[in-house]
Amino acid sequence: MMSDIGRWVIDRSCCQLNQWRNTGYDFTGHLAVNVAAAQLENEKVLQHILSSMERHQIAPGTIQVEITESSMKNAGRTALAT
Repeated sequence: MMSDIGRWVIDRSCCQLNQWRNTGYDFTGHLAVNVAAAQLENEKVLQHILSSMERHQIAPGTIQVEITESSMKNAGRTALAT
């Protein structure tokens, strides 16, 4: 199950970008959001990111999803096991 904190971080990140835009701040970069291994195991993580972006009117490419190191370690173990 995707953690409540993980969902909150994604939603708040999109909300903050929207607030910056609404106050006139011209944010031209990317906002990086760390995604934990447990979140990546949830098939709904992508849908949650996309729906948060849509709800807060965030343009595609504005959110940069960063995969934590523990996710990469787990992926390596899974690859070796198969």
